[in-house]
Amino acid sequence: MYKAVYMKRVFWGLPRVLNRKSLGGLFVMLACFVPETSFCNELKNSLFQENNGKPDAWEMGFLAQKNVQFFKDKQTFRKVEKEPGIPGNVLHVGVIPEVTVPDGQWVMQTVPANSNQSYVLSFSGRVQTLFPENDHSINVRVCFLGDEGKWLGHKLLVCLAKYSSRWKGSRVLPVQEWKNFKEEFTTPSGTRKILVRLEFSGSGVDAWFADVRLEPSDFQENNGKPDAWEMGFLAQ
Repeated sequence: MYKAVYMKRVFWGLPRVLNRKSLGGLFVMLACFVPETSFCNELKNSLFQENNGKPDAWEMGFLAQKNVQFFKDKQTFRKVEKEPGIPGNVLHVGVIPEVTVPDGQWVMQTVPANSNQSYVLSFSGRVQTLFPENDHSINVRVCFLGDEGKWLGHKLLVCLAKYSSRWKGSRVLPVQEWKNFKEEFTTPSGTRKILVRLEFSGSGVDAWFADVRLEPSDFQENNGKPDAWEMGFLAQ
């Protein structure tokens, strides 16, 4: 998870450097070894650098006015922390044990996106729940926006913990130890932006996220062949 992005590009780029002395190929190779600033990652501040205790480029989002008040009263929180063995910082979000927050609260970031494009969202995460029998939910979701912010839909990528008393069998045991996740999805037609949401609800719930990345899928294929990539030969 914490290695240079798209390492396989190094090996495809190498022949171009050796055979053509291509500065472009050399640039691609070098860029692969700069994880945080890599042109592959669409999200800003994936390692949660902080400003006055808050992660730059990441904002709070709410479904209802009531949830906004939970945040204003400091009954829900977001903060940046250090954790051993984790590069950069960790985003810690949660709900204090004294209240119960319904669904509809998240930390989010919106980025430009292409229509009908495949992307990969990757991150590391873990969860702690004080009251496993109380309703709660920790999810990572992407939402699709069109022109002028038109809502086009959403997709749940990962559920790190869940329990609902309203729905039989609606339980996902919490991911208590750090785990790496990597999920691929395709944007619908008309997509102009992707909204990445780190969602949390419940009571006495804590969730930690690290190294959140959104990257275009490598080598989109058409009839088994990678679009825009051609075979090249030095001699007949």
